[in-house]
Amino acid sequence: MSERDPDEPGPDVFADATDAEEPFAEELSDEEAEAIVAAVERGADTLQVPGEMVTDEPIVHDPPLPIKIRRLRIPERIKLALTGNRDARVVLIRDQNKLIRRYCLRNPRITEEEVVILCKEKSIDEESLRFVMSRREWMKLYQVRLALTQNPRTPVPHALALLSTLMMRDIERLGKSRDVPQVVVNHARKLVIEARERQSQSK
Repeated sequence: MSERDPDEPGPDVFADATDAEEPFAEELSDEEAEAIVAAVERGADTLQVPGEMVTDEPIVHDPPLPIKIRRLRIPERIKLALTGNRDARVVLIRDQNKLIRRYCLRNPRITEEEVVILCKEKSIDEESLRFVMSRREWMKLYQVRLALTQNPRTPVPHALALLSTLMMRDIERLGKSRDVPQVVVNHARKLVIEARERQSQSK
C-alpha cells in the first residue's frame, strides 16, 4: 500500500470540510461561471481570495485549508481554482461542485500529477475528461492514458481507443476489472488473446 503524501490533508479534514456549513451556498449556470472565468483571466474581476492560497510559500493553516476553502463563495472558489497554489488545488479537485473541479484543469500551474489524480476521480464529469483528452501534452503521459481508461466515466469510444496504447500488463488487469464498462473489459480480453496468438506464431 502506498504511503500518503504527508503534505496532503488527511481524509478526516476533507470530511470536516464537507460537513461544514457553507454560509454562501449558491448555484451558478455554466454561462455565469464562464463569465467569471473570463473576467479572472483578463484580470478584470473584483473577487478576493486569500493570498496564502495563491502563494507558493509554505504556510500552516488554522483552521485547516479545506475548511477555509469550503467557506468561500462559489465565485471565489472558481477564481481560486484558476489561480490557487498546489495546496488549494489538492482540495479543489475534490470539490463537490463539478465546475470547480473543471476549472482546476485550466490553472496554468497545475501539475501532471494533479491531472492524473483528477482523471482517477470517479465523480469527475465527462466534460472535464474531454478537456483532458483535448490536451495533447497530457495525452502523451502514460499515467494519464491509464487513468482515463480505468475510469468508468470516460466515454467508451475513447476508452477503447486508449486501450491499445497501454502496456500488456495493464490491459490484462482491465480484462479482469469490474470497475469499467463490460465492452472495455471484452476489448481488453480480445487484445490479450491476439497478443498471445502473435507470440505463439513467432516461436
